[in-house]
Amino acid sequence: MIWHTGLEILVVVGDEGSVNRLSGDGTSPDANWTQWSPGGDLEAIALPDPNAPMVYLGVEDPDAVVEFDLVRGAVTGREWDLSSVMTGKANRGLEALAAGDGVVFAGHQGTGQIFVFALLSQGEIELRSILSTSPERTDLSGLHFDHATNSLFALYESGDLVRQMATDGSLIREFRVPGKDQEGVAVIGDCNSGRAVIYIAQDGGEVWRYPDYPVTCFRNQPNPAGVISPREGG
Repeated sequence: MIWHTGLEILVVVGDEGSVNRLSGDGTSPDANWTQWSPGGDLEAIALPDPNAPMVYLGVEDPDAVVEFDLVRGAVTGREWDLSSVMTGKANRGLEALAAGDGVVFAGHQGTGQIFVFALLSQGEIELRSILSTSPERTDLSGLHFDHATNSLFALYESGDLVRQMATDGSLIREFRVPGKDQEGVAVIGDCNSGRAVIYIAQDGGEVWRYPDYPVTCFRNQPNPAGVISPREGG
C-alpha cells in the first residue's frame, strides 16, 4: 500500500493480482475505488517518484519487481527478477517494498531482512546492501518510504508494531498499531506538526486510517551502504 503524494491517492495491491486506487484519502463520502487486474502474486507496492504515475509492484513468487502505470492502469513491460538474490519458502519471501533515494527496499518476511537494490536498465539489478533491522522480529509484512520525514516505516505483523527507521536500518522510534493480520502500511508525515496519518491494510481486505501518530523528521540521515543519492551523484 502507498500514499501517492503527487496524485493524492491511496493505492493498494491484493495477492490475487489486483491493483486498487482510491480517489482521495478515504475521508470523503464520495470516495470510490478503481480496480485493475494485472495478475501475479502481488504482495507490495512502492512509489519511486512522487511526481510520476509509475509505481513498482512487489511479486512474491517468484520474487520480482514489476512497473505499473496508474494512469493507463496497466504494466509497462519493465520488470526485474530478484530471485537470484532473495527468495523464501512458500509465502515467506518478498512481502514488503518501498522506494526512495534512487533504490528499492525489498522486505523478506521469513528473515525480516531488507534487501536494498538499484534497478537498472534491461531488467538488471544491483544489490547495494542487506539491512538486518531487528533480529528479534522476522514477520516483516510492510514497508513505506516517507518523503516528508525521509525515513522508512516497517510493519511487523506478529507484533502489531511499526518501526520508523533511517535508510541504513537504524531505529528512530517504534509504536504499536491496532488491528491484527496487518499486510501493508502507508504514512503521510507532517514535519510541521511532528505527526502523521498512518494507513494499515488488513489481510481480510480492509484498510484502516489512523491519524495523529508521532513521527520524527530526519533529514540528514546516513544512506544505506553503497547508495549514492541523485544529489551526491551529480
